[in-house]
Amino acid sequence: MFNKYTRLILTILLFLVFLVSGGLIRNHIMKKYSSNDEYVLKKFPSINKFLSINQDEVLVPSFENGVFVHFWATWCGPCEAELPEFIEYSKKFPRSSFLIVASKDDIKLVKKTIDRIGVNKSNLYYLFDESGSVMKSFGTLKLPETYLFDSNRDIIKKFVGPQDWKNDYFYKNFSYLNI
Repeated sequence: MFNKYTRLILTILLFLVFLVSGGLIRNHIMKKYSSNDEYVLKKFPSINKFLSINQDEVLVPSFENGVFVHFWATWCGPCEAELPEFIEYSKKFPRSSFLIVASKDDIKLVKKTIDRIGVNKSNLYYLFDESGSVMKSFGTLKLPETYLFDSNRDIIKKFVGPQDWKNDYFYKNFSYLNI
């Protein structure tokens, strides 16, 4: 019925139709489900107080020189391995605040771990989030996870999973912020 050239042209046209429609469908799906506005934390959550590991209320520190928020737990192997490096890293930014938030954990184990590691108390706040509500307000369920906020309470960076805080990358990339 059709000669070989007509079939070739029809095949190419069908291929192009499928290719273009597939691209349009992909773009539609990506726009619908990859909306950063819907899923990514843009500002520090509206939390005014935290609970310290000593069960005292702690006000949110000043954001003047940046705030790091680090979620961890004693039952999380990568968290425990990373925590001493993160505490050491905090010494490089003495004007910034570091909120070390133990989430969904046993307070006795948290205190024991912090005592074992040794602490730099000048700019660290050891906080306790027994229920995970603080984690939820940050939009995460993963550990370890670290957030950096600027003086306007805007997020600068989110670190998912354990990081090598000894690496100069972390110091060099944030030292310019004067935090």
